[in-house]
Amino acid sequence: MDRGGWSSGNAIAIFWDDKEDRSPHVDGNRRYAYTYDSASAKAPVLSITVGASPTIVTDDATGISGSVGTLNGDVTVIGDTIINERGFEWDTNSGAPYANTGTETGSWSTGVFNREITGLASGTAIYFRAKAKNDTETWGYGSEKSFVTVPAAPTDFTATLLGGSLVGLNWTKAVGASTTLIRGQSGSYPTDKEDGWLAYNGTAESATDNRGFSFELENPYWRAWSYNATAGFSTDYAQANIGGEGVTNLTL
Repeated sequence: MDRGGWSSGNAIAIFWDDKEDRSPHVDGNRRYAYTYDSASAKAPVLSITVGASPTIVTDDATGISGSVGTLNGDVTVIGDTIINERGFEWDTNSGAPYANTGTETGSWSTGVFNREITGLASGTAIYFRAKAKNDTETWGYGSEKSFVTVPAAPTDFTATLLGGSLVGLNWTKAVGASTTLIRGQSGSYPTDKEDGWLAYNGTAESATDNRGFSFELENPYWRAWSYNATAGFSTDYAQANIGGEGVTNLTL
Protein backbone atom coordinates (compact mmCIF):
# COMPACT_ATOMS: atom_id res chain seq x y z
CA MET A 1 0.00 0.00 0.00
CA ASP A 2 1.34 3.43 -0.94
CA ARG A 3 0.45 6.31 1.37
CA GLY A 4 2.24 9.43 2.49
CA GLY A 5 4.61 8.56 5.34
CA TRP A 6 4.40 4.83 4.58
CA SER A 7 7.05 2.67 3.03
CA SER A 8 5.88 1.52 -0.38
CA GLY A 9 4.86 -2.14 -0.66
CA ASN A 10 4.73 -2.86 3.08
CA ALA A 11 2.25 -5.45 4.37
CA ILE A 12 -0.68 -4.37 6.52
CA ALA A 13 -2.44 -6.10 9.40
CA ILE A 14 -6.23 -6.39 9.66
CA PHE A 15 -7.64 -6.50 13.19
CA TRP A 16 -10.73 -5.53 15.20
CA ASP A 17 -10.65 -1.86 16.22
CA ASP A 18 -11.73 -0.96 19.73
CA LYS A 19 -14.55 1.30 18.57
CA GLU A 20 -16.23 1.27 21.98
CA ASP A 21 -13.06 2.64 23.57
CA ARG A 22 -12.90 -0.11 26.18
CA SER A 23 -9.11 -0.56 26.36
CA PRO A 24 -7.12 1.53 28.87
CA HIS A 25 -5.34 4.69 27.67
CA VAL A 26 -1.89 3.81 28.94
CA ASP A 27 1.55 3.55 27.39
CA GLY A 28 2.06 0.35 25.52
CA ASN A 29 -1.64 -0.17 24.75
CA ARG A 30 -1.98 0.65 21.08
CA ARG A 31 -5.26 0.44 19.26
CA TYR A 32 -4.12 1.38 15.75
CA ALA A 33 -1.94 -0.32 13.21
CA TYR A 34 1.39 1.13 12.04
CA THR A 35 3.62 0.09 9.19
CA TYR A 36 5.80 -2.84 10.10
CA ASP A 37 8.89 -0.59 10.18
CA SER A 38 7.29 1.51 12.97
CA ALA A 39 6.80 4.62 10.86
CA SER A 40 4.62 7.29 12.47
CA ALA A 41 1.77 7.19 9.90
CA LYS A 42 -1.18 5.18 11.13
CA ALA A 43 -2.94 2.62 8.95
CA PRO A 44 -6.37 3.41 7.55
CA VAL A 45 -9.22 1.84 9.51
CA LEU A 46 -11.00 -1.05 7.80
CA SER A 47 -14.57 -1.45 9.04
CA ILE A 48 -16.42 -4.70 8.29
CA THR A 49 -20.18 -4.89 8.80
CA VAL A 50 -21.67 -8.39 9.01
CA GLY A 51 -25.36 -8.38 8.09
CA ALA A 52 -27.89 -10.56 9.87
CA SER A 53 -29.44 -13.32 7.77
CA PRO A 54 -33.17 -13.30 7.08
CA THR A 55 -35.19 -16.00 8.83
CA ILE A 56 -37.00 -18.16 6.29
CA VAL A 57 -39.59 -20.92 6.73
CA THR A 58 -40.16 -23.49 4.00
CA ASP A 59 -43.88 -24.37 3.87
CA ASP A 60 -45.52 -27.45 2.37
CA ALA A 61 -45.97 -27.60 -1.39
CA THR A 62 -49.50 -27.23 -2.77
CA GLY A 63 -51.28 -27.68 -6.09
CA ILE A 64 -49.45 -30.94 -6.80
CA SER A 65 -50.25 -32.83 -10.01
CA GLY A 66 -48.32 -35.20 -12.22
CA SER A 67 -46.06 -32.46 -13.62
CA VAL A 68 -46.69 -29.31 -11.55
CA GLY A 69 -46.28 -28.20 -7.94
CA THR A 70 -46.38 -24.88 -6.08
CA LEU A 71 -43.53 -24.22 -3.63
CA ASN A 72 -44.31 -22.01 -0.63
CA GLY A 73 -42.11 -20.01 1.75
CA ASP A 74 -42.37 -17.36 4.44
CA VAL A 75 -39.97 -14.58 5.49
CA THR A 76 -40.48 -14.17 9.24
CA VAL A 77 -37.47 -11.93 10.03
CA ILE A 78 -35.83 -9.59 7.47
CA GLY A 79 -32.49 -9.22 9.25
CA ASP A 80 -31.97 -5.70 7.89
CA THR A 81 -34.10 -3.18 5.98
CA ILE A 82 -35.73 -5.04 3.08
CA ILE A 83 -35.80 -8.35 1.23
CA ASN A 84 -34.55 -7.72 -2.29
CA GLU A 85 -34.53 -11.27 -3.68
CA ARG A 86 -36.45 -14.41 -2.79
CA GLY A 87 -37.23 -17.81 -4.28
CA PHE A 88 -36.61 -21.54 -4.09
CA GLU A 89 -34.12 -24.28 -4.86
CA TRP A 90 -35.29 -27.78 -5.83
CA ASP A 91 -34.01 -31.12 -7.10
CA THR A 92 -34.88 -34.80 -7.39
CA ASN A 93 -32.05 -35.48 -4.92
CA SER A 94 -32.02 -34.38 -1.30
CA GLY A 95 -29.58 -31.74 -0.05
CA ALA A 96 -27.56 -28.84 -1.45
CA PRO A 97 -26.39 -28.07 -4.01
CA TYR A 98 -29.77 -28.21 -5.76
CA ALA A 99 -29.96 -28.60 -9.53
CA ASN A 100 -32.64 -25.93 -10.00
CA THR A 101 -33.23 -22.46 -8.61
CA GLY A 102 -35.78 -19.75 -9.29
CA THR A 103 -35.91 -16.28 -7.72
CA GLU A 104 -37.57 -12.90 -8.14
CA THR A 105 -36.17 -9.48 -7.30
CA GLY A 106 -37.97 -6.55 -5.73
CA SER A 107 -38.53 -4.93 -2.35
CA TRP A 108 -40.48 -6.80 0.32
CA SER A 109 -40.99 -6.96 4.04
CA THR A 110 -41.89 -10.14 5.92
CA GLY A 111 -44.55 -12.42 4.49
CA VAL A 112 -45.33 -15.45 2.37
CA PHE A 113 -44.26 -16.08 -1.22
CA ASN A 114 -44.57 -18.96 -3.69
CA ARG A 115 -43.45 -20.25 -7.06
CA GLU A 116 -45.06 -22.76 -9.42
CA ILE A 117 -42.64 -25.24 -10.97
CA THR A 118 -43.58 -27.21 -14.07
CA GLY A 119 -42.21 -29.99 -16.24
CA LEU A 120 -41.89 -32.45 -13.36
CA ALA A 121 -41.96 -36.20 -13.93
CA SER A 122 -44.98 -38.08 -12.60
CA GLY A 123 -44.53 -40.13 -9.43
CA THR A 124 -41.24 -38.39 -8.60
CA ALA A 125 -39.97 -37.09 -5.26
CA ILE A 126 -39.04 -33.38 -5.31
CA TYR A 127 -36.86 -31.86 -2.57
CA PHE A 128 -36.92 -28.09 -2.09
CA ARG A 129 -36.19 -25.18 0.25
CA ALA A 130 -37.14 -21.50 0.35
CA LYS A 131 -34.52 -18.75 0.40
CA ALA A 132 -34.36 -14.94 0.54
CA LYS A 133 -31.69 -12.21 0.55
CA ASN A 134 -31.75 -8.85 2.32
CA ASP A 135 -30.05 -5.59 1.35
CA THR A 136 -26.81 -6.55 3.12
CA GLU A 137 -26.58 -9.27 0.43
CA THR A 138 -27.00 -11.94 3.11
CA TRP A 139 -29.00 -15.05 2.19
CA GLY A 140 -31.23 -16.96 4.57
CA TYR A 141 -32.49 -20.49 3.89
CA GLY A 142 -35.44 -22.50 5.12
CA SER A 143 -35.23 -26.18 5.96
CA GLU A 144 -35.72 -28.77 3.22
CA LYS A 145 -39.13 -30.23 2.48
CA SER A 146 -40.31 -32.70 -0.14
CA PHE A 147 -43.35 -33.94 -2.02
CA VAL A 148 -44.15 -36.61 -4.60
CA THR A 149 -45.88 -35.75 -7.86
CA VAL A 150 -49.10 -37.56 -8.75
CA PRO A 151 -48.30 -40.96 -10.29
CA ALA A 152 -49.47 -41.95 -13.76
CA ALA A 153 -51.97 -44.75 -14.30
CA PRO A 154 -50.83 -48.37 -14.25
CA THR A 155 -49.73 -49.75 -17.62
CA ASP A 156 -50.16 -53.11 -19.40
CA PHE A 157 -53.47 -53.73 -17.63
CA THR A 158 -55.19 -56.94 -18.81
CA ALA A 159 -58.07 -59.19 -17.71
CA THR A 160 -57.85 -62.92 -18.49
CA LEU A 161 -60.49 -65.59 -17.88
CA LEU A 162 -58.93 -68.30 -15.72
CA GLY A 163 -61.89 -70.68 -15.72
CA GLY A 164 -65.11 -70.86 -13.81
CA SER A 165 -65.80 -67.43 -12.36
CA LEU A 166 -62.15 -66.45 -11.85
CA VAL A 167 -60.46 -63.60 -13.70
CA GLY A 168 -56.74 -62.87 -13.60
CA LEU A 169 -55.86 -59.16 -13.54
CA ASN A 170 -52.31 -58.10 -14.39
CA TRP A 171 -50.64 -54.68 -14.69
CA THR A 172 -47.40 -52.78 -14.29
CA LYS A 173 -47.35 -50.41 -11.33
CA ALA A 174 -46.60 -46.78 -12.17
CA VAL A 175 -43.42 -45.03 -11.05
CA GLY A 176 -43.97 -43.46 -7.63
CA ALA A 177 -47.16 -45.43 -6.93
CA SER A 178 -47.35 -47.25 -3.60
CA THR A 179 -50.61 -49.11 -4.33
CA THR A 180 -53.06 -49.81 -7.16
CA LEU A 181 -56.85 -49.62 -6.82
CA ILE A 182 -59.02 -51.70 -9.20
CA ARG A 183 -62.82 -51.47 -9.44
CA GLY A 184 -65.12 -53.74 -11.49
CA GLN A 185 -68.51 -53.00 -12.99
CA SER A 186 -71.14 -55.02 -14.87
CA GLY A 187 -71.92 -54.04 -18.44
CA SER A 188 -69.71 -50.94 -18.54
CA TYR A 189 -66.58 -49.48 -17.01
CA PRO A 190 -66.80 -48.02 -13.48
CA THR A 191 -67.40 -44.28 -13.70
CA ASP A 192 -65.15 -43.44 -10.72
CA LYS A 193 -63.20 -44.92 -7.80
CA GLU A 194 -66.40 -45.64 -5.86
CA ASP A 195 -68.48 -47.21 -8.63
CA GLY A 196 -68.95 -50.98 -8.95
CA TRP A 197 -67.15 -53.49 -6.74
CA LEU A 198 -63.68 -53.52 -5.26
CA ALA A 199 -61.58 -56.00 -7.23
CA TYR A 200 -58.20 -55.14 -5.67
CA ASN A 201 -56.37 -52.55 -3.56
CA GLY A 202 -52.74 -53.24 -2.67
CA THR A 203 -49.07 -53.19 -3.58
CA ALA A 204 -48.87 -56.13 -6.02
CA GLU A 205 -48.99 -56.16 -9.83
CA SER A 206 -51.43 -59.04 -10.25
CA ALA A 207 -54.64 -60.22 -8.61
CA THR A 208 -57.51 -62.63 -9.05
CA ASP A 209 -61.06 -61.32 -9.09
CA ASN A 210 -63.05 -64.20 -7.64
CA ARG A 211 -66.33 -62.44 -7.08
CA GLY A 212 -68.22 -65.49 -8.43
CA PHE A 213 -70.30 -63.67 -11.05
CA SER A 214 -71.72 -64.99 -14.30
CA PHE A 215 -69.74 -63.52 -17.18
CA GLU A 216 -72.54 -64.11 -19.66
CA LEU A 217 -74.99 -62.13 -17.53
CA GLU A 218 -72.75 -59.45 -16.07
CA ASN A 219 -70.16 -58.80 -18.81
CA PRO A 220 -67.59 -57.28 -16.36
CA TYR A 221 -65.24 -54.35 -16.98
CA TRP A 222 -62.38 -53.07 -14.79
CA ARG A 223 -60.52 -49.80 -14.24
CA ALA A 224 -57.30 -49.28 -12.30
CA TRP A 225 -55.84 -46.18 -10.57
CA SER A 226 -52.41 -45.57 -9.06
CA TYR A 227 -52.01 -44.11 -5.56
CA ASN A 228 -49.34 -42.70 -3.28
CA ALA A 229 -49.83 -41.21 0.17
CA THR A 230 -48.35 -37.81 -0.68
CA ALA A 231 -50.10 -37.00 -3.96
CA GLY A 232 -53.17 -39.24 -3.83
CA PHE A 233 -54.74 -41.01 -6.81
CA SER A 234 -53.71 -40.68 -10.43
CA THR A 235 -55.95 -38.44 -12.51
CA ASP A 236 -55.91 -40.98 -15.33
CA TYR A 237 -56.60 -44.72 -15.22
CA ALA A 238 -56.14 -47.99 -17.07
CA GLN A 239 -59.03 -50.22 -18.12
CA ALA A 240 -59.56 -53.79 -19.30
CA ASN A 241 -62.30 -56.33 -20.03
CA ILE A 242 -62.50 -60.02 -20.92
CA GLY A 243 -61.26 -60.58 -24.44
CA GLY A 244 -60.37 -56.93 -24.89
CA GLU A 245 -57.01 -55.22 -24.83
CA GLY A 246 -56.01 -53.14 -21.85
CA VAL A 247 -56.13 -49.39 -22.43
CA THR A 248 -54.12 -46.94 -20.35
CA ASN A 249 -53.88 -43.22 -19.71
CA LEU A 250 -57.54 -42.39 -20.00
CA THR A 251 -58.85 -39.45 -17.97
CA LEU A 252 -62.19 -39.08 -16.24
